[in-house]
Amino acid sequence: MRSVSVSLVALCSLVPAVLGHGQVRNFIASSGTYPAADAYASPLPNSPIRKLNTYGPAADFTGKNITCGEGGNIPVTALATVNAGETVTFDWGSWGSSHSGPVRLAWRN
Repeated sequence: MRSVSVSLVALCSLVPAVLGHGQVRNFIASSGTYPAADAYASPLPNSPIRKLNTYGPAADFTGKNITCGEGGNIPVTALATVNAGETVTFDWGSWGSSHSGPVRLAWRN
């Protein structure tokens, strides 16, 4: 039994950790620079970037909160015009060196 426990611990150590946090600060296109709708900002700016309700983790990674955040089905308050083939830029903010790691961007048309 001890060898199974040691093997399980060794196997788990090979699984990469997800430690990254970040948020888009600005979305930049030829039509303008659009600020993010920061959860802590008041008042919220008109933004094509969806506001996050919370910065906490999604406990159930099989549910809708993994993509929308807890209670995160909040519609955007603005649209950005982007022409076909145009380059766009996402200005990312980070949460310091203690939370470095991969982040994901969900893009929808």
